[in-house]
Amino acid sequence: MLMKEKCAMLRKLQEISFSLVDTALYLDVYPDCAEALAYYDELGEKYDALANEYEKEYGPLTPKSTERGKWNWINSPWPWAKED
Repeated sequence: MLMKEKCAMLRKLQEISFSLVDTALYLDVYPDCAEALAYYDELGEKYDALANEYEKEYGPLTPKSTERGKWNWINSPWPWAKED
């Protein structure tokens, strides 16, 4: 059950990340589009909130997410590791 929730959160982060990149590409062509910019900001907030939630529950998503001076991110299971 825990693994399903973790995978679902990772999938949602991937979806939001894809949408952020796609919207950024759109904004490269239409930089004055207020609607796209608002959508990009909304996606960014959603991503940050979900990433923070994920990291509190399952550990850092990236090495950069760790607390300064600590190197404990390696102690969490890798995303592809099966948990018992």
